[in-house]
Amino acid sequence: MSNAVLILGATSAIARATAAAFAARGATLYLASRDLDELGRIAADLHLRHGVEVRYGLFDAEATETHEAFLHSVIGKCRVFPALVLAFGYLGDQQAARDFKGGRKNQFASNFTGAASILSHCPIISKPLKRGFIIGISSVAGDRGRQSNYVYGAAKGALSLYLQGLRNRLFASGVRVITVKPV
Repeated sequence: MSNAVLILGATSAIARATAAAFAARGATLYLASRDLDELGRIAADLHLRHGVEVRYGLFDAEATETHEAFLHSVIGKCRVFPALVLAFGYLGDQQAARDFKGGRKNQFASNFTGAASILSHCPIISKPLKRGFIIGISSVAGDRGRQSNYVYGAAKGALSLYLQGLRNRLFASGVRVITVKPV
């Protein structure tokens, strides 16, 4: 399984399309999100359409205390995965986020803290394989503060800066870090 791709937030539309693109190229996939039933359907579909091995498991970006054990579990099943796609995020209720009614915590926990946590435990980073990549799905909302979604934008902006620093750190190791900002 040297060409395994771990996709976090795998039930999102962008993650599904990404998984299908990798499957079409013959990659082994490990899909993870909070919805095991939907993951099972996606995994079965990708296996049927592309004939690739697809595994899946429970992952919650906000449950940072589970991230290290989650990655150990994935490694136990896949041995090595030189590719990681961060496709999770949470837009949430912008009014609640502005008014400190819990939405702000969820937006930062999912869009930044969860990403930084899982990446800090990732073997692609701690023991670079001299190859591989990390794709982080961020947002153009993080490029400047918009009155409509500045809390979400701040969290995605933090993610973009984190990925930029990680890119600089891992450049010499052969691991590429790519930030994608869909419009």
